[in-house]
Amino acid sequence: MVMTTRLCVESALGKRVHAPLAAFFLLFAMLWPGQARAEPVTFVALAQVKQGGQAGYDDFIKKVKPIWRANGMTVLARLRVVDLMVEPAFPVPTEITVIHAETREGFNAYIGSDAYRQIKQLRLDAVDHLTVLEGNLSGRSGEAFLAKNPMAVVTLSGNASAGERSGLTIDVTLFGPVKGKRSPFLKEVRQVRVMPLGFDDNPTNFAADSDQAFIAEQVR
Repeated sequence: MVMTTRLCVESALGKRVHAPLAAFFLLFAMLWPGQARAEPVTFVALAQVKQGGQAGYDDFIKKVKPIWRANGMTVLARLRVVDLMVEPAFPVPTEITVIHAETREGFNAYIGSDAYRQIKQLRLDAVDHLTVLEGNLSGRSGEAFLAKNPMAVVTLSGNASAGERSGLTIDVTLFGPVKGKRSPFLKEVRQVRVMPLGFDDNPTNFAADSDQAFIAEQVR
């Protein structure tokens, strides 16, 4: 995912770093030699698409998917928010996308590519707010069922729960505001869960241990 030219991130150790994007990843690689590039990484993009901006956002997604695939990145879920279960604590996203990179090296190659630079403005022009959360994919039980289900519940929590739930679990380590209002709430999010919602499920059962919860439909 793209960050702004200056990035403010909150690490799992509670240290805030202000640095150009390239310098940040260089520092990361230096601190974790042999791991920073080899280990997978997962991103959750929370986008509030502006009025009249959906076509531009869809165009970005269409053009960026081949670039993601070429760099070992996969869309695990693309969701369109249709309802809230908790009063919003930040600008409500209209789209939530979960993207998994096999290696950070592949992600770095993606954001440094000419192909990406040629289209990244499409997304920025299409949104009023965009925040990217980075973390580790700690659970993917029921991923196949999630992919087949038309609906999902997305929860955001300030505490990481160890309990296994069907779907995707991302333990968040970094917070990257890209465009729009910088949300104090999102800075404190430590876990995101994307869980399949069946027609006979009660959505409130998913939100008991979360600070924010959305009902969303799958975008194919």
